[in-house]
Amino acid sequence: MRIAIVDDFASDRTKLRDTLSRIMPEYGIALSGCDEFESGEAFLGRYAVRQYDLVFLDVYMNRLSGIDTARAIRKLDEDVLIVLITTSNSFASESYEVHALYYLLKPFSDEDVRRMIIAAELESRQKERVVELPGGVPVLLRRILYTDYSNHSVTVYLDGGEEKKVWSSQQQMESLLCSREEFATCTKGVIVNLEWIDRMDERMITLKNGVELPVARARRADLKSRHAEYLFSRLRRGGV
Repeated sequence: MRIAIVDDFASDRTKLRDTLSRIMPEYGIALSGCDEFESGEAFLGRYAVRQYDLVFLDVYMNRLSGIDTARAIRKLDEDVLIVLITTSNSFASESYEVHALYYLLKPFSDEDVRRMIIAAELESRQKERVVELPGGVPVLLRRILYTDYSNHSVTVYLDGGEEKKVWSSQQQMESLLCSREEFATCTKGVIVNLEWIDRMDERMITLKNGVELPVARARRADLKSRHAEYLFSRLRRGGV
C-alpha cells in the first residue's frame, strides 16, 4: 500500500509514518511507500491519479485545509482512500462529502491507529485491491488495463506501459479476474478492466489511454450491460 501524509507539522508526519510502518504489518498490510507533504498545495502540485492507495490529511492546515484538499482530490480521483487527521471530530458532514474513511484524532496512540486500521477495513480493502497472478506475482487490480491469452500464457497489460507475462490458461485467468465486478471478457482470449473503458461502439472498445480492443459480436450486449452496472454500482457507493 502506497500512502501520502499531508500535515504542516513535521513531527506529526514523522510520528504517523513511523507508527504505520510498525503497525500495518501486524495486519498483513505491506507499506510499499510513504511520501510526506507540508501543505495541501504541495501535495496537489504533485498529485496524480492512482499514485496513492491511501492519503492522510490534517484538517487544520494553513491556507488550504484538509477538507479543501480532499475536495480537490475527489475532483480528480474517486477511488483513493482518505483518512482525516484532526484534533476535533466537528467536520462530520464534510467527511461524508469527500467520502473519508475515518477520523484519526490527535494526539493518537498505537491503539488509535490499530482501531483506525480495523474500522476502515484497510486489511480487507488491500486484499480487494491486490490480485496474485499465477506464479505468485502481486498486482494492483486497478493497474490492469486488459489481458491477452496466447500459446499457454497470458500477457497482463498495466498502466504506464508495463507488461507481465504469466503461464496460465484463459480459463484460469477468467476465474481469477472475471469473478470481480470490474472485469469482463470482451472477445476470445481478452479480458478488459471496465474501469479503463473510455467508450465503446459495435466493434471496438477504446480505453482511456487510447488502446483499442475488439468486441465479439456475441458479447456486445452483455459487455455493455456489465459496464453500465459497474458504473452504476460505483455511483451508488459514492465513487469509493
